[in-house]
Amino acid sequence: MVSNLRAPDLYRGDIILTSMRTRLGSGDSFQSALAPAIENNFINVATVSAYSHAILAAETGRVIEFRKTMKEKSLRDALTDGGRDLPAVAHVFRRRGSNGKNRPQVLINARKMVQGFRPVDVHYVVSVWMGLNRLNARLRQEEVQGMVVCSSFCAAAWASVGLPLSRDDPHNMSPGDIALCADPATMRSVASARDLWALAVTAARQRPGARDITLDLVGVMDPAEYS
Repeated sequence: MVSNLRAPDLYRGDIILTSMRTRLGSGDSFQSALAPAIENNFINVATVSAYSHAILAAETGRVIEFRKTMKEKSLRDALTDGGRDLPAVAHVFRRRGSNGKNRPQVLINARKMVQGFRPVDVHYVVSVWMGLNRLNARLRQEEVQGMVVCSSFCAAAWASVGLPLSRDDPHNMSPGDIALCADPATMRSVASARDLWALAVTAARQRPGARDITLDLVGVMDPAEYS
C-alpha cells in the first residue's frame, strides 16, 4: 500500500499529479463552478488519463506550478486551486536517480524557464491535449515549441538537469504522459478505492518497452494537507 504523505515527506522536484472535484460553496455561481469542472473532465477524456494537473514540489509546504503563468504557492493552495476545489486524486511521483544535487537544480532551472515561454494557442491544445502529437509528428515541434502547460513545465524542469522523464519532447507531455513514465509495480500498489481509476487507466495505456521507466509512485497526499 502506498503511504499517505505530508508536506515534510516530499522531496524537491517531486511531481504531484491531480484531478479535481469541485467543492461548491454558498458564494459560488453555477458558471464559476461549471467552468473548471468542464476543463478538468475535458483533459481527463482528451488525454485518456485520470490526471488533469501537474505540480512541482519545492521547499517544505511550497510548490511551483503553471496555471497560465508560473506561480509559487503553498501546497494547500495548489492542491485546492485556491480553496475552490478538492483533489479526487493526488499522487506523488519521484524521479529515479535524483539526489540532493540535482533536485535543487531542478527548481533553480524551473524558476528561470518561464522567461522563454510563449502563450498557449490552439496548435498546442490540439497537439497535446487531443493527443494528435502521437499520430502526426508534424504537429509536434515548430508550432508548439516553447509553449507550456502544467505537465510540460514539470517535464522540462527535469529535462533541464539531464534527467528527462521520457524520450518525448517535454513540451508534448500531458499529465497522463508523466504517469506513463512510472513503474507499473508502484502504480499497482495504489490500494485506495478512489484511486482505482487512476491505476486502471494508466495500466491500460502502458505497454511493455513503450518507454523508459523513470518515475516511482511514492505516495498519496494525506487529505490533512488540503481538507
